[in-house]
Amino acid sequence: MGAANEVGEIVRLGKEHAELKPVAEAAERLASTRAERADLEVMASASDPEMAGLAREELDALSGRIDEIEHDLAVLLAPRDADENASA
Repeated sequence: MGAANEVGEIVRLGKEHAELKPVAEAAERLASTRAERADLEVMASASDPEMAGLAREELDALSGRIDEIEHDLAVLLAPRDADENASA
């Protein structure tokens, strides 16, 4: 493989990485937030009423965040317009 081909491959991989990084970050945020929800669900069923109440409040706030992250991820995964990056 010549130097020009290697440079082209590096450029292509850089572009691919730039496109996939937001998807990977959103998926990681979603997994982390879901794990946090699972922990809060356990805490919400605790025998300590104060701790359970705080956990339920956090769960309510977290549900909206999970919906938002899922939406963002769906948008990132949606097929792109083939002409999106075309030259004008």
